[in-house]
Order: sequence, then C-alpha cells, then structure tokens
Amino acid sequence: MSAQRGLMSIHVLLVETDTVVVELLSQWLKQQGMEVVSCVDTAEAALQACAMHKPQLAFVALKALPTSAKELLLQMQAEYPAMQMVVSSFWGSWEEIQEAKLWGAKAGFSRPPNPQELQRALLACEVGLEAGEGAGAP
Repeated sequence: MSAQRGLMSIHVLLVETDTVVVELLSQWLKQQGMEVVSCVDTAEAALQACAMHKPQLAFVALKALPTSAKELLLQMQAEYPAMQMVVSSFWGSWEEIQEAKLWGAKAGFSRPPNPQELQRALLACEVGLEAGEGAGAP
C-alpha cells in the first residue's frame, strides 16, 4: 500500500517554533493527504491541542521547546498512547533521536527536513496509523 493512500485523513499536530519548518512540513504533509490540525510552539499548547483535536500523529522538534522535550513526549505517550510521535533534531543529531525513541517517539529525522527522511519516518508509523489508532482511540 502506498503511504499516501494508507494515510489519507490522518490528523497531525506540529510542535515547532521555526515558521519555515512549519510551512515546509505542512505543505509536505498536505501533499501526503494528511491534515495539520494544529501548529503549536509550547509543551502546554501541545497537550491542549492533543485534547482538543485528537491527532493520530505528532511531529515534535526536540530543541524547539523551552521545556524538556522528554517530559512532553512521556506525558503525550501516557495520555495518548495510540498517538504516533515523530521527532526532529538539528543536523543529524541521531543520538537525540535514538534517546527520544526511549520516550515514546516512533521515528525521527534530522533538520532541515528532506522528503526521503520524512517518508521513512511516516513508514515507521504506518502500521499504527493504518489501524485507525490515534489520540482518541480506545
């Protein structure tokens, strides 16, 4: 199954402070058939957006948050265990991405984002997304 066909109608939350990255990710996700339901730049706003929009997928910038990304990922995983999380880290900081996987992230990519890395991150999340899982799933 193609990633685009399998991921239509997926609701996505972006947790990012860089407006250029938000624009690039939003455009790319829309091309994949997904809907960005909220773009936020704080951990508190991310949790509020999860409660309000019940996204199935969240993209979280590790360095963009003024508070600990670890705390946010752990809280999102605890409150919304079915939501898939993808993290981004600056310029190939793969150690940070691997550590974030211990906190619940399913996949990661380095910034600036490129389509190949984004596609790999989505494929890592595809099984849970195809099953209809999301923040609001039982």
